[in-house]
Amino acid sequence: LQYLFIEDNEIGSISKNALRGLRSLTHLSLANNNLETLPRFLFRGLETLTHVDLRGNPFQCDCRVLWLLQWTPTVNASVGTGACAGPPALAHMQLRHLDPKTFKCRAIELSWFQT
Repeated sequence: LQYLFIEDNEIGSISKNALRGLRSLTHLSLANNNLETLPRFLFRGLETLTHVDLRGNPFQCDCRVLWLLQWTPTVNASVGTGACAGPPALAHMQLRHLDPKTFKCRAIELSWFQT
């Protein structure tokens, strides 16, 4: 599978494993759904992606999308990210214009403890 278009479906969430195994995927569109955020490792293993369209989703531009802002410049793909729906201070701001350094997010590291 090289082209996957899941557009205009009112999807509100997507599993981090939804695209797992699609190693030949070059074009992905999740445009015009109801996605407020995307799971952190959604694009893991999709090194062949050349086009990603996320426009038209009501993204909440908080710490949940920080990974997406950091991922976008590292991939060899054109990414249409669209605009923020919230919080109010960032409403209508294009995701590509957000600076990841301005986000104040705490990383939570979980470790296994041996008892």
